[in-house]
Amino acid sequence: MDRLLGLSLPGVDELMGMLELARIARESDVEEVVVDTAPTAHTLRLLQVPALLQRFAGALDRLEEKHRVLAERFGGVHHPDRADELIAAIEKEGRDLADHLRERSSFTWVLLPEALAIAETRDALAALDEAGLKVEELIVNRVRDQEVLKEIEETFQGRPLRFIPEFEKEPRGLTALRKVRPLTPVPSPTPSLPPGEGRPHPVARAAGFPPLPMAG
Repeated sequence: MDRLLGLSLPGVDELMGMLELARIARESDVEEVVVDTAPTAHTLRLLQVPALLQRFAGALDRLEEKHRVLAERFGGVHHPDRADELIAAIEKEGRDLADHLRERSSFTWVLLPEALAIAETRDALAALDEAGLKVEELIVNRVRDQEVLKEIEETFQGRPLRFIPEFEKEPRGLTALRKVRPLTPVPSPTPSLPPGEGRPHPVARAAGFPPLPMAG
């Protein structure tokens, strides 16, 4: 894999990121790894890495098949070599990453109550559903207008939603964040809090709780 990562190929940055996340999850002595991911497009590209690895391994295997045929024709038998080992390692890495994402990972999706963010989130959730990845909860951050809540609830009907009102000053630091927590009916000792601003921003964190009442 080190030789593959050393190549200047499209998607290598995403591949390195995914492999590093897998290493942290595998080697860290913790129950859960929380990943504050990049915005939507980058995150979806990152999640395509396992399938990309498997397709890449398949392409290499088809190329290597020519070598195997020649070896058998002129040598009588083909002995697996380092190329075969590399192909098998790439394919296994992709398969293991895909299994880990489907079986041991989940997402909490954070969005703003805006038309573009809602549409982008709808498309992203469809992509995650198609890939078999779990989205446990949607967090709608910086809610100012009660009227938009109905549209969001209708758009994402059947999904757990949590609404967080907009604050006059963005909460920063533990002291400010502790003031936010009482507004969220989350029994978890380590809730994932949304970013203060930006476009839809997925956070890998299991949840699944009822909507948050607006602060009055």
